[in-house]
Amino acid sequence: MNTPASFKDASGAQSLAVAVVDCQPFDTALAQRTGYGGFTETFARLFAKASPVPVQVRRYNAQALEFPDLACDGVDAVLVTGSFSSAYASDAWIARLKENIRRVCGRVPLIGICFGHQVIAEALGGRAGAHADGPEVAYAEFAVEDGARQRLTALCGHNAPVLPDAPRLIYFHFDEVKQLLPGAVNLGGNAHSRYEAYFMPDDRVLCWQGHPEFGLDLPLMRALLQSSRDRGRLSAEKYAAAVASLDRPTDSARVASLLVQFILAQRSSAQPNGTERQNGGVHAAHAVASST
Repeated sequence: MNTPASFKDASGAQSLAVAVVDCQPFDTALAQRTGYGGFTETFARLFAKASPVPVQVRRYNAQALEFPDLACDGVDAVLVTGSFSSAYASDAWIARLKENIRRVCGRVPLIGICFGHQVIAEALGGRAGAHADGPEVAYAEFAVEDGARQRLTALCGHNAPVLPDAPRLIYFHFDEVKQLLPGAVNLGGNAHSRYEAYFMPDDRVLCWQGHPEFGLDLPLMRALLQSSRDRGRLSAEKYAAAVASLDRPTDSARVASLLVQFILAQRSSAQPNGTERQNGGVHAAHAVASST
């Protein structure tokens, strides 16, 4: 592929730097069970599998008020992860995260997954809330709106994979986007949630309620399901059905590739040195992994 020269590192190799704003540090038990400190590691695995260029993943702990400083940190995109918290909660770290989202929106590609999908909507004029019918857990699919698919494919460039009519992903959410934010295009929905994915063509935003990273990292999903069952958040029946569904094939690799192509295509048109909308929080980065 013809990647812009701005993606080349000092050695001449093409590369990307992605800031993963990790919204859920794992407790000791879950960290021991998974070997992860949060969700950043699974996104490092995703980029290693899906990207045609090396990707350096940098962790920012949202709950510690960390967020990339675009003027100093040299990141090509920002990704906001899932969380056990609710995007509409009044926690101070969530309020600061929303401020930071508004600050970077439009300046670099911005991706939200699950909680990230919801909190970006909340930050930019939409609304999230608890789902009346309970959680959507493990395997699910949604119907893509054809016109929206064509627009998204155009945003991702000629190397982007074409989404199927009903993308299959792993889900794990108790909340949902209830009102779409201004300027957003709904990619599609299902009987559980109307807005399973959306994008903002003018602001370089792409968000998914589902988890492409879990489909490429099933041991982590199994550990999260077990943890939720042990904490009483999932019934034994819901847990068993969710675990059984993990054997079904998904489109995780295709969606992961789409995310990477979105970053590559939109990074070249972003304006990282533009004026910040608001002051952000503490800036701290921890390099996690580089894919080759």
